[in-house]
Amino acid sequence: MGLLRLLIYLGLGYALYRLLFGQGQGRPSRGTAAGPPPIDDLLVEDPVCHTYIPQRGAFALTLGETTTYFCSPECRKKYQSEQRS
Repeated sequence: MGLLRLLIYLGLGYALYRLLFGQGQGRPSRGTAAGPPPIDDLLVEDPVCHTYIPQRGAFALTLGETTTYFCSPECRKKYQSEQRS
């Protein structure tokens, strides 16, 4: 009976330890996210067709100190022609 009692106490002690100190703090437990993913790229709006595109893949046009982003070369040409007139 003494060995069984010892095993029960050890099991209860272990359960209490896990309850008080958590399950491996510092690393996420399985199946949960560690938080939101980092922002990899920004979405920018094309001023001509008003679609949103990733800034890295956009066609840029810099006029003075302002940079404008477009979804295609056609939208960029249309914007340039509107700015000239």
